[in-house]
Amino acid sequence: MNGADLEVEAGGVSCRLDPATRQLSISTDDGISLGEMAPSAMWRVAGSAMRLDLAHRSARVERHGEGRLVVTATEPLTGVELAVDVRDQAGVLGIGGSLINRGTRAVEVEEVRLLESAARGNSRVRFPGDRAATRAFKHGWSVASPAGWIDAASGDPVLEQRVPAAWIPRWLDWMIHDANRPPRAERGVTTSEAALALANDAGGAAVLLGALGARRFFTSFRFDARASSLRVVQWGDRAELPPGGRLELEQIVMLAGLPGESVLERWADLAGAYLGARVPEARRVAWATWYAGAYKGLTERWLDERIDALVASRAPVDTVLVDDGYQTTHGDWLAPSPRFPGGLAAMARRIRERGFTPGLWIAPFAAAADSTVAREHPDWLVRDRRGRPLRTAMILSYGRPTPTYSLDTTHPEALAHVEKLAARLVALGFGVLKVDFLTGAAAPGQRFDRTATRAAAYARGMEALRRGAGNATLLSAIAPLFANAGWVDIQRLSPDTAYGRNRWISVLQRLLNDRSSPGIRNNVATTLARSFMGGRLFGADPDAIVFDGLTPELARLLATTNTLGAHLVSLGHDFARSRPDLTEVERLLTLGSGRVSSADHGQDDGLSRELLFAAGGAKPLRMRLDWPA
Repeated sequence: MNGADLEVEAGGVSCRLDPATRQLSISTDDGISLGEMAPSAMWRVAGSAMRLDLAHRSARVERHGEGRLVVTATEPLTGVELAVDVRDQAGVLGIGGSLINRGTRAVEVEEVRLLESAARGNSRVRFPGDRAATRAFKHGWSVASPAGWIDAASGDPVLEQRVPAAWIPRWLDWMIHDANRPPRAERGVTTSEAALALANDAGGAAVLLGALGARRFFTSFRFDARASSLRVVQWGDRAELPPGGRLELEQIVMLAGLPGESVLERWADLAGAYLGARVPEARRVAWATWYAGAYKGLTERWLDERIDALVASRAPVDTVLVDDGYQTTHGDWLAPSPRFPGGLAAMARRIRERGFTPGLWIAPFAAAADSTVAREHPDWLVRDRRGRPLRTAMILSYGRPTPTYSLDTTHPEALAHVEKLAARLVALGFGVLKVDFLTGAAAPGQRFDRTATRAAAYARGMEALRRGAGNATLLSAIAPLFANAGWVDIQRLSPDTAYGRNRWISVLQRLLNDRSSPGIRNNVATTLARSFMGGRLFGADPDAIVFDGLTPELARLLATTNTLGAHLVSLGHDFARSRPDLTEVERLLTLGSGRVSSADHGQDDGLSRELLFAAGGAKPLRMRLDWPA
């Protein structure tokens, strides 16, 4: 083959294969170079670590028409084959591939480095004029994970908890971060989940690498600003690949030639189309019991009084969401506590009779140790390497914190349970199901199906949940956020607005540079950073607008960020105690449903200074955001 035969170009991005080293060189039409990349795979067989890259002597190259190039190598001892597929993906450069076990023994797949800066040669990420990347867009694992444009020279610590990872309980770490994150933050290193964008100047042209899906693998990105090196990893999680088995990798797309916010929106459009994103046509305005302060005080009488007060207030609410505290224990979602003697059907009926859509909070994959499902079906639980049920989450309710296990979503009976649970709640009258603490189904552990990666296990659980819910609205909270595209209708984008007292930022958050825990600052910053996802990957839920204890300026700021672009606007208040001033919220609602865009202006605090809102065909509105000191 000649040089032209070894190159694929699409969407202003070119990928060329070096015939001698089997390395991939990637560049863009506007002069950005990602350098030379060396794909590889790692696995274990009989406890021994194995590795294969495309420089192996077995490597061969195949050309499939003008827009596709496939490079394949086979490790002779185990017969594991790594194929890397470069193609024109509908006008965009895409890189994917597969692992095939052509040997006679099962192997455990650890990771596939689909792209990694080569150890030698021209391996640096460079912008025109031989300039380095100074800005990086970091996307976190879950709603509580930091997201936003950061200073690449500083890396993760700018938007991370500075508490050492070893001090964080495992269950909390898995709720915030992917289980494969580095054990500690390194200065100048940015780690990102699902996508990573790099730019040389704030607001300037950017290059983005992003996964199109998370059905088979979770994908992580690592950029080291000191070495200008890049790594794209898809995690195998020690999933078993039996003889004859095949694992398809997630497709990675590369975009360039646009400003940072535009390249993120373009990626979300592509991933949303690929995954069949569900975006509601109509916006909901909800009132939930959680921010009204009930929890253990949640009773039939308390709920009825608040709904009556809500009706009397003429608040612009169409949905009432009964949150945590109605159930006997976490895991037994169909068994309400004695405080609801009428049962769930009566609860839903009373809400509907008052003119609202009934909604109910569940954590469908979580089960407390004292729950019926955990006691009667211990074989349904994810386990550690010693065979013990694995604690994967702590539900921090307004009572005692509840440690929970996770259902094994590769177990056929557990999947049937999840589907029947969702279907039963819909049949009881609940048109909205708020599904929370979903990260446990993606925790590392021993599962019924040993061939499933964590991503595959999670996808099976979400598929069962979606199938059971039918046409009801699935509203998700704590979850591996990107993996929910195509399954849920509305996704929370940020940490809780508050937990306890309403405030901009706590003393401890300021001291630790904590961007993950509940609070208005963390909520609005992360909501704006992920605003490009709303209306593209799922509907956007920025979490509740609260009122008590806020200055008029802070109340207006929160109402703006948590109303515009939201597919779920949520009011957090006890209407039986007082009617909050809804003037600003009602004014913002009249602007209609639309999308929010938030540009990178070079800030180092994760707070965007400007918001652009576009509703339908109306002229976009540009709003200046003034943040508290």
